[in-house]
Amino acid sequence: MSNRNIITPLLPDKYYHIYNYCNDHNEIFLNRNFYLLFLEKYDEYLSDYLDTYAYCILPDHFHFLVRIKPNHLFSNGLGASNQLRKFFISYSLCLNKRAGRSDPISKKYYRKVEVDTTEDLKQMIMYIHYNPQKHGVCKSFDQYYFSSFKALVKPCNTKLRKKEVLSWFNGLEGFLKYHWYLSHKQEFMKMALED
Repeated sequence: MSNRNIITPLLPDKYYHIYNYCNDHNEIFLNRNFYLLFLEKYDEYLSDYLDTYAYCILPDHFHFLVRIKPNHLFSNGLGASNQLRKFFISYSLCLNKRAGRSDPISKKYYRKVEVDTTEDLKQMIMYIHYNPQKHGVCKSFDQYYFSSFKALVKPCNTKLRKKEVLSWFNGLEGFLKYHWYLSHKQEFMKMALED
């Protein structure tokens, strides 16, 4: 995986782990409706600019694994970068209005890490799904509602790149085995793929 440089643009056809924390680890999502609003705005602002492979949104931070769409109109990557900025501003304004706040939700720009091998993509998906358990939000990551895990394992309609994700694991059975295996490995549980 490459460095966490936030200044370089998001490049077409590249995969990125995009994440951020709220100021002082305050909550970004005050109740279920805020989680749904965040995902709604994510779709509204970003579905034309990137494909989503995995996500997890927690009370004070979020993770997405995405690929920037190879559209010639956004070839310099600024289209996706600008849309991400607009998305975060839009959600922040809604949160502040409904919660009576005035601060931006985070002090820094979103963070990103390019992910460039299939093995790294697999580990990143597992890492993203494991986050609720890692942070003590739930006892078992597979029970967490605001993550892509259930949408990837259940037969349901989703905008996630499900077929592609499952192909990296040689199908659903491989996807599940990989998740159960890594969720019990001590070295994986200590893994830190973010600042």
